[in-house]
Amino acid sequence: MIFKSKTDRLHQILIGGTVIFLLLVIALAWLNNSGTTSFNLWLTILLLAISGFLYWIYSETYYRISDTLLSYHAGPISGKIDILSIREMQVNKTLWIGTLKPATALNGIIIHYNQLDTIYISPTDKENFVKTCLVINPNIQIRNF
Repeated sequence: MIFKSKTDRLHQILIGGTVIFLLLVIALAWLNNSGTTSFNLWLTILLLAISGFLYWIYSETYYRISDTLLSYHAGPISGKIDILSIREMQVNKTLWIGTLKPATALNGIIIHYNQLDTIYISPTDKENFVKTCLVINPNIQIRNF
């Protein structure tokens, strides 16, 4: 089962604002002739690559549950977690610092697994996501905030 990542206004503004800023830098570099043509070309390639990378992460973030594995994908970032190793889920909580965060929204789910590992995700249908995990591992402690 695939769960898309929720997107919120804050992430839209941050990613969109960054991409617009980078595109403005490209436009100004070419319009002002502030550097040589080769410099402007390399600057354009670099900033377009960064913009594309940000858009890739933003548009391709999702989670997949199959068998006993939770797979997460955020652009080029991906990984797997054994659902049987999940100890606790904190629902409607935001993780501001620290751990791995393949998420594009606030108020997601903090998952504690193994001994000390933590990941923050933001599926659109949190309730169904949690229920699906509980079917596989009914020992998961759920904390709602």
